[in-house]
Amino acid sequence: MLKRCLALLLSLLLLLGLAACKKDPEPEPPTGDPTPKPDTKEEETTLFASGTVEGITWEVHTNGVMYLKGSGALPDYDDVTKSDPWIDQPWYEHGGENGTRRSDAEMGTIPVTKLIVGEGITALGAHAFSHFESLLAVELPSTLTTVSYKAFANCKKLRTVSGGIGVVTVESEAFRGCTDLASIDLSTPLATVQSSAFDDLRSLADADWKLTLRFHGTEEQWLATRNAMTVENGNDILFSGSVVEYVTP
Repeated sequence: MLKRCLALLLSLLLLLGLAACKKDPEPEPPTGDPTPKPDTKEEETTLFASGTVEGITWEVHTNGVMYLKGSGALPDYDDVTKSDPWIDQPWYEHGGENGTRRSDAEMGTIPVTKLIVGEGITALGAHAFSHFESLLAVELPSTLTTVSYKAFANCKKLRTVSGGIGVVTVESEAFRGCTDLASIDLSTPLATVQSSAFDDLRSLADADWKLTLRFHGTEEQWLATRNAMTVENGNDILFSGSVVEYVTP
């Protein structure tokens, strides 16, 4: 009995000694990345100017973005090179350097660098945004079927035209003189490209430059669309100076 008690006592002392020697556990590393994240909140903007044209609302914000909202087609406008200073585009003063010289721009101006056309709008009228000198990017809705005569002519800084997968007709000189145009979206509904719609972009001899056609569909669909399209003179760039990228779901 005495031996059993001594054995239990020794076992107890051994356990107490082990517990005393045991180190505190290492603290677990904090979860997540401790590096502070940059503020990804979009730059707050303020409405600078707005108006309504035949049921379509236009807005120019202080960040240089212009929105078209509503439904229907924009009307045709005058050629800005022939009508200054009595331009009938309601947003003319936001077109860049020329706009700042407009006689009724005493309140100042915000040059538009990006145009976002909302769903529901079906056509952009003639000369709607021609000679917009600061315009860099255009986003078109799926409801748009027509890009009218000289709608974006001589927008020399315009780089990208995205969306517009419902466009059926690109009228004459719609993008003529857009010398920096780098990419444009096309899709299967496209049926007619009128004369010089994509003329005077860059020289076909410029080996370092190609216009990117972002086609929403497969290669087979592009070949069928291209073969069925009516393409008038002055649009050689679409075939001789372009590269096709296929955008599929």
